[in-house]
Amino acid sequence: MRRNVTSLLAARSALIDMEYRLLRTQPQIGLEVMLCFFSGGGSCEVGNIYRNVRATEAAVRRHLRQLEAQDLITQQRAQDDRRKTLLTLTDKGRALQARYMSEVEALISQGASAQAKQAE
Repeated sequence: MRRNVTSLLAARSALIDMEYRLLRTQPQIGLEVMLCFFSGGGSCEVGNIYRNVRATEAAVRRHLRQLEAQDLITQQRAQDDRRKTLLTLTDKGRALQARYMSEVEALISQGASAQAKQAE
């Protein structure tokens, strides 16, 4: 049990480091943005991020502005409901998303390999 907890903590630490290195934002917010884009097919509603992140709206907006300043996302009002803000990945953002998902998959594979070795 202790090995599993240690492995989980190491994996989470590696994920946090990777999220910060790639996105340069608070890890949980960066993760939610990437997951939102992944499930939304390239666009995402800001309200979805607010609902999933345990941070203030101001903190989320600050991090979104950082991502926009890095030319990873664009923000615009939804055509059907002007109260909603939609995020869209730029070309640079799509490239980073592909790299991000690749690194997440590698972390998961490493964890699965380590768990299989422990089971032997």
